[in-house]
Amino acid sequence: MKTNGSEQRLQTPDPLAALNSIAATSKIDAFQMERPTLEQVFLRLTGRSLRD
Repeated sequence: MKTNGSEQRLQTPDPLAALNSIAATSKIDAFQMERPTLEQVFLRLTGRSLRD
């Protein structure tokens, strides 16, 4: 989880479970989900950038 001021970013395979866990202990003002880009998936799987 990355924290930037009052914003937190979390990468998880199960966003609903993560949201429920966070909501149980904290107040949530907003929630946004984003799908990873092809480059982000490639980097996670290979550990290398597409341009390496």
